[in-house]
Amino acid sequence: MSTATVSHNQTASNVTSSRSIVDLLDSDQQAALVLKAAMLPEEVQANMKALAPNLSPVEQYLLRQARKEANSALASKLRPGWIMLLTLYAPTLTSKDEQVRKDAEKRISTINDEIPDIKESIKVLKAVKGRLLMKSTNPTDTTSAIEQACKIFSVKPETLLQ
Repeated sequence: MSTATVSHNQTASNVTSSRSIVDLLDSDQQAALVLKAAMLPEEVQANMKALAPNLSPVEQYLLRQARKEANSALASKLRPGWIMLLTLYAPTLTSKDEQVRKDAEKRISTINDEIPDIKESIKVLKAVKGRLLMKSTNPTDTTSAIEQACKIFSVKPETLLQ
C-alpha cells in the first residue's frame, strides 16, 4: 500500500469518525453548539473555518474544543519545566548587569513563546511568583522581577493576585 493511500485512508477514517460523533448529538444539541460557536470572537470563528473549511460549524467547534483539551494536557506536562526555568531566570531581570538582564529577557521571551495561551501563562507566572516570594530574602526585588516577567508575557501583574 502506498503512502498516499495510507494518508488518504487515514483522512477518510478521520472524517468518518468525526461525522459519527456529530451523529450522536440530537438536533437541539447540535444547534446549541452552533450558537456557542457563533458567540466566539470573530477572529476565533475565522480561525476555526480556516483550520477545517470542509467541516460543518458543529464539527469545527468540536475540533476546536478537542484541540483545546489536547493542548491543555500537553501544557500540563510542560508546565513544571517552564516554572523551573522561570524561577531560575526571573530574579536576574533585576540584575545590575545589563547583559545578564538582556539574557534573562531573551530566555523568558523564549519560554513565553512556548506557552500556548494567556491562561497557561498566568498559571505559570502565579506558580513562579509563589516560589520566588517563598524563598526570597528581598521581597522588593522579587516583586520587581515578577512585574518584569509579567511585562514580557503581556500579563498585568494584578492578574496574579486573583
